[in-house]
Amino acid sequence: MSELTQLQIHLATLGFYPAGPHLGMVNSARNDREVCARAICEVCGWKGLLYKPFVTSTRAYRAFSCCPRCGDCSEF
Repeated sequence: MSELTQLQIHLATLGFYPAGPHLGMVNSARNDREVCARAICEVCGWKGLLYKPFVTSTRAYRAFSCCPRCGDCSEF
């Protein structure tokens, strides 16, 4: 099972689901996506990580960068 899949399962137990942030945080999402695009994976050195946002129905927001090469994910 990939690290992203494990992360999604764990976050689901906390009430989070994969989705961009609510309308009031659109600029945050854009900034987070840009940060991921420029980021370098700490595990394998790949440049250009994937932006993986998660939210809850109460508007909690958590963002992760995930490496498309090795699968490592980090919250930021």
